[in-house]
Amino acid sequence: RVHAIETPARIADAPPPLVTPGMRVRIGTPLARHAGGMTADVHAPVAGIVRTIEDRATPTRAGVGTCVVIENDGSEDVEPSQGPIEWMTLDGTALLDCIRDGGILGLGGAAFSTAANA
Repeated sequence: RVHAIETPARIADAPPPLVTPGMRVRIGTPLARHAGGMTADVHAPVAGIVRTIEDRATPTRAGVGTCVVIENDGSEDVEPSQGPIEWMTLDGTALLDCIRDGGILGLGGAAFSTAANA
C-alpha cells in the first residue's frame, strides 16, 4: 500500500524534503521541516521505502501539493527518537518548539500548527 504525505514545500522559502527516493523510513521519521508561520514538521505515518517526491492532487485551496510517496512495508518500525517528553518540566518556548517539531496541527479545516495558534 502506498501513502502520499503532503509537505510544506510549495510555500515560499520552504526547506526541501529531508528524505529522497529509495530511503527507508520508520513511523515518525521526519520528512520535512516546518516552513515557519502556520506550518509544522511532517513525519512518516508508516514504515517503508520512499518511492518518489512529486506534486499530487491534495484537498487544499491550491488543489496540488508536493508529496512524499511511501510504500508501506507493514513492519510498524518506529523512529527511536519518537517517544514521550517530560513536558511538565519545559518552559513555554521549549514546549511550543516540541509541539511544532512534533507536527501537531489543529483540528480545524486549515490544519494550522498548534504552536502558531498558542
